[in-house]
Amino acid sequence: MEWHSYYIIPIIYLILMVIVGIVVSKKQDTRSDFYVAGNKMNSGLLFSTIFSTVVGANTYMGFSGMVYDDGFSMTWMLVAAGSSYFVLFYISGKIRRIAQDYEVFTLPDIMTLRYSNFAAVLTTIFSLVALVGVRVAVFLVLVLF
Repeated sequence: MEWHSYYIIPIIYLILMVIVGIVVSKKQDTRSDFYVAGNKMNSGLLFSTIFSTVVGANTYMGFSGMVYDDGFSMTWMLVAAGSSYFVLFYISGKIRRIAQDYEVFTLPDIMTLRYSNFAAVLTTIFSLVALVGVRVAVFLVLVLF
């Protein structure tokens, strides 16, 4: 493998992320500190973190490519996805109250609380399948194009 100078930026970024992770981990005392910042985030900040987690470069490129391939009528997908985030903004407060009252932090925790351990296991499996599917699709796009 040939060494290129443009490898330096990602390597520095990764090293900085590890350092930030180590420093921040020393400030965390409970599960609540790790998962939900000790319940110190307001609804707007909570929404912003979820939105930035879901929306990334592949989302923008995917929607742009879909509109390019299938026509302007496919913008309904973008409107529908954007609308779902605003619905999420309004229900995030209720989810946060449930999380505080029952000390649950993840979707499988909520499924266990509401239904059963079996439902939590199914939720975890379906989430894993979706996550792997998305990552494989992104990888294939990067490799093939």
